[in-house]
Amino acid sequence: MRGFQQHKTEIITITRGDESLDFPLRAPPPGYLSWLNGQFPQPKVFVTDAKGKRQIPDPERAASWNNWIAYLLIAKCLEGASMLSTDARICKTPREWEAYAVALQEEFTEARLTDGELLSLGTAALKLTSDLEDIAAEGKD
Repeated sequence: MRGFQQHKTEIITITRGDESLDFPLRAPPPGYLSWLNGQFPQPKVFVTDAKGKRQIPDPERAASWNNWIAYLLIAKCLEGASMLSTDARICKTPREWEAYAVALQEEFTEARLTDGELLSLGTAALKLTSDLEDIAAEGKD
């Protein structure tokens, strides 16, 4: 008998000296990242370029948004692991999503996770997402 497919999981272990901490990541539902991008689109904030001639997307704001999307994805993949003190939530507006992402950023900062450690978690979460979306796409053939 063929059973239900389980969500793909991966444990990322971060080690510092003699201490290590396991982060059990669980793949979000198929299409989650696309859905999230629709709910929390990249802000259209513009600044004048260095030559003062044209309006360009604010690179600082774009970088913040990219980090926030990564934090939201990591949080989704950590749901059920009881690792985060920031309550998981579904937001209704981009402003609510931003506030949630900033709260996650503050929690990660308080936990003293480095940029490299967050990159490792984000990369693993993104891989789980893309693997799951690849599987879902194969099922449509």
